[in-house]
Amino acid sequence: MTRGRPLPRWTPGVALALALSASALAPRPAGALTEDDLIEAPGSPTDRYIRPEELRAVLHAANDAFFGCFRDRVSGPDPGDVNVYFTVNNSGRPTQVRAEVPGAVPGLGECLEGIVHGLVFQDHDGDPIEAAYPVVFVRDEKGVRVVPYPVVFTRERKPEFLLLPVPPALTDDQRALLLRLLWPEG
Repeated sequence: MTRGRPLPRWTPGVALALALSASALAPRPAGALTEDDLIEAPGSPTDRYIRPEELRAVLHAANDAFFGCFRDRVSGPDPGDVNVYFTVNNSGRPTQVRAEVPGAVPGLGECLEGIVHGLVFQDHDGDPIEAAYPVVFVRDEKGVRVVPYPVVFTRERKPEFLLLPVPPALTDDQRALLLRLLWPEG
């Protein structure tokens, strides 16, 4: 027995609470994320948004199929500027596919639409993405081909940002985490 105060009795619950508190306060390597750092809410920085470059990669991979449509259906003059319009839903499937073919080329629009309907893009969070892609048919000294267009045009999506209060005193690690969540490429 000690003089003065009795020794505290340690229960398993108290020991666990102290161990968890100590691990939460332990320093982490700079930039290390924990499960508590993730925000699982619509519009959060952890949501997955598809970029135009990802759409372009899928469309470029379909270039041979696009060429097949031209090869099988265009025998006369070039059809002119051909554009494919579509929307990519959250599961990555194209919907509302429409081909715009200015020349009277039977079946060309339907063939291009069928190819786009068969494409699979990355699934994503947020609103469906409206896109337009020019399919460029070329006849020149190199022969007849479909040239991959360097840009997929998408309708600008205005993100909804929640205004969150930022504590006046952030540590360097907290500031780095916040910047990385808000601007992952930078």
